[in-house]
Amino acid sequence: MPASQPARSTTSQGTAVKRHTNAGGPARRRPSSCGAILVGMRAEWPSLSLAVRACVGRVDEVVRLAACVAVLAGGCSLASSDPTTSPSGTDTSASIPHRPLHLPTIAGRCPVSPAVRPTRDFSSSLGVGPLYPAVPPPGTLPVVPVNGTTLEGQAPKGTFVQKVLWFAPPSFEGRVLVRGAEVGGSHHVWFSWNGHVSRSLWLSASSGGSAPGGWRNWPSGTIVGSAAGCYAFQIDGPTFSRVIVFRVKPAVSA
Repeated sequence: MPASQPARSTTSQGTAVKRHTNAGGPARRRPSSCGAILVGMRAEWPSLSLAVRACVGRVDEVVRLAACVAVLAGGCSLASSDPTTSPSGTDTSASIPHRPLHLPTIAGRCPVSPAVRPTRDFSSSLGVGPLYPAVPPPGTLPVVPVNGTTLEGQAPKGTFVQKVLWFAPPSFEGRVLVRGAEVGGSHHVWFSWNGHVSRSLWLSASSGGSAPGGWRNWPSGTIVGSAAGCYAFQIDGPTFSRVIVFRVKPAVSA
């Protein structure tokens, strides 16, 4: 009598179904990869292809296929990309609450923030920290038209720009979000950083340069929608939100 032969059993409807036994033979090894498991399971359960097609649905939702295979194959693990990382590679996982801009209102003159110089390694700045923009006294940023600069074609047409160095003390850790807008007006603020122009600027301790004394610094550009006016930066961290108000005026040609 052969060592292995097909046995027959019946379903509840009485239909004969072949069932293979393997008496005396080596135990059948379970495939080691998700792909092999899927092939084997399709051979035994043809309806699996329907489940896979239902999961795939669209090409850009192929991740669902991985979920189906993991469930049907009994625990295959497939790595996924970090959902907290933006397409540009900027990590956005820091726990910084999304706060709306809370800029002051104007009742007359522009309420420029107090001038400070927290370290001799950098020029005058504004605000109380921990992140400082290097804005020359008396809190006025001289701007030039974007046209004719290296930002032409990247920044919106009709805007104005000036370099702004941000700096923070050695104790600065983590990251902050910087945004801005015109105070009492409708003009926007953009930032240029590492060849990109955006309405928001993310600065982290790990990305800043190091100056004497351990102070961190980040060269950037501030782009505004008008050649003159009252503007403000809003700096948001995990536990704080600061507003720095400054004036904008046309730069004087040499």
